[in-house]
Amino acid sequence: MARKSKTPQRAGTLKVMKLKKPSGRLTRRNLCKPEDTGETRMEVERALRASKGPANLKERLELNRNCILVAEQVFQWRLLNEDVVNREDHIITMANAVADSGRPLDPILVLPVGDKFYVVDGHHRLAAYETAKWSRKIPATTFGGTLNDAHREALRLNSKNKLPMTNADKQEAAWKIVKMEDGTTKPQINELTGVSTSNVDIMRAALKRLKGLKNPEGELEKLTWAQARRMEWPEDKQFDADGWKERKADLIVEALLKANIGFMLKQNYDITAMALERLDASLPRLLLMEWMFMPEHEDLVERFIEERGEPAKF
Repeated sequence: MARKSKTPQRAGTLKVMKLKKPSGRLTRRNLCKPEDTGETRMEVERALRASKGPANLKERLELNRNCILVAEQVFQWRLLNEDVVNREDHIITMANAVADSGRPLDPILVLPVGDKFYVVDGHHRLAAYETAKWSRKIPATTFGGTLNDAHREALRLNSKNKLPMTNADKQEAAWKIVKMEDGTTKPQINELTGVSTSNVDIMRAALKRLKGLKNPEGELEKLTWAQARRMEWPEDKQFDADGWKERKADLIVEALLKANIGFMLKQNYDITAMALERLDASLPRLLLMEWMFMPEHEDLVERFIEERGEPAKF
C-alpha cells in the first residue's frame, strides 16, 4: 500500500495557535487588568534620566509581558471610575478576538526606560491580553521622544481612540496640562482636550490659589480636578459631604455592574431615558439640573444651547 506523501510546509508560514480559554465567550467575570506601578511623572522622569535617556527612533518589537510596565498617573488620560461599562466591554471584545483568532492586536506604543517599557498607548489592549491569558510576546512600537512628548502623544491618541473620552476625562486631561505650566497656551489645551478656554482660565486661577496653600511635596501632582475644586476653599464645610457623595455614587456603580444593569442602561439610551422617567417622573428634570451646572459638562451644555439656537429654559 502506497504511503501518502506529506505536503511540506512553506517557508515563512506562521502557524496560528488558538489560546486555551474557559468554555464559551469571555465575560466581565474573566476580566483581568494589568497591575499599576503607581509611579508618578517625577519618578518615571528620574528613571529615564538614570537610563540611557529617551529613544530617538521608532522601532517595532516583540516584548515579553514581564518587561511591560503600566504607570497610569503618567500615561493614562482616562479616569478609572468613568465610563466603566463601555471600557470593560471594549476590553472583553478585544480579549475574545484574541482568544478566538490566536492573533495579536495592533501594536501598543511604549516608552523604553532602561530594560523596561512603559505603556504610552494601549492600556485596554494590554488588559485584553491579560483577560485572554495571552502567553506569547506582545507586539509593540517604541516611542521616539522625551517623556513630555510621550505624555502628550498618549493624550492625542486617546482623543482619537475608537472609545471616546468622557467629558470628565477631558477635564482631568486639561487640568494635568495646566499643572505642568510648560507654556502650553489656552487654544492649544482646547485643541488637545476639547475643554473651553474659559474653563482653562478657571483651572489656572484654581492652581494659583492652591499653590498658595501648604501642600505636602508631590501632593499637587496627584491632585485631580474634581479634588481641586473642593480644595480651593478649605473652609468649605461641604468637603466631607462631597466625599460622601462620591463614595455613595461608587457603590451604586458597583451594584449596577454586579447586577449587569449597566449593560442594559447603555444598550438603548432612549429606552433608558424612558425607564428613568417611569421610575420617577421628576427624575429627568432633576438630573438635567444637576448635570447642567457641573463644570465638567460646560462644553456639552454650550453645544446644546448652540444647537437649539436659544437659551435653555428650565
